[in-house]
Amino acid sequence: YIGVNGVARLFFCGYSKSLSYRGNTDRGFYKGRKYLASANVGDYIIFGGGTVSNDGDAYTGMLEIYDTSLSKMDSTLLLSPGRQHLASASVGDYAVFCGGWNSANAGNGTNAEQYAANAYDSALSMTEIPKLEEPRHSLASASNETLALFAGGINGETYSDKVEAYTDTLTKSDADGLTSGAMGLFGGSVRRYMLFGGGRNRDGSIGTV
Repeated sequence: YIGVNGVARLFFCGYSKSLSYRGNTDRGFYKGRKYLASANVGDYIIFGGGTVSNDGDAYTGMLEIYDTSLSKMDSTLLLSPGRQHLASASVGDYAVFCGGWNSANAGNGTNAEQYAANAYDSALSMTEIPKLEEPRHSLASASNETLALFAGGINGETYSDKVEAYTDTLTKSDADGLTSGAMGLFGGSVRRYMLFGGGRNRDGSIGTV
């Protein structure tokens, strides 16, 4: 703790390493994009997906990868298919990207929501992984050391309460569902707990955690 105006305040020291701003990386994204996702694996952080157009018609599967020296890695890896409003999480030796939206290549025959799931290991190789059981976009993710959860989202007009789990060996199973369906929610983890909060449903914004 550190005192501020006579009041104790929590202060993060970063395990004896001070935090410092490092500016921009040596190389930015190949092309501007929005509604992408990111996850770290091994010595890398992977940014993937999104749309590269203002009207949302051009979906990308390109991955932008940076190492621990903040240098950008050249890679031919791609998400399949390219999509926006996806979710990602790190679990075990993998970075996992699930769900999303791509109106040009739905992957499920009718709707634009995606079943798609892609996984990459610490050697930056693509690994086969079971797809989601329920296609959806604007879902959330959270992970601890052994599980990655993908929760909520929207499929057509249906706000999903489904939670799907991947283990650190990429085995997939269903978890207990959310108390109510929501899209645009966010997930996070603290020790062994994974939390999902906020989002919206037909009635508007919600505050459930």
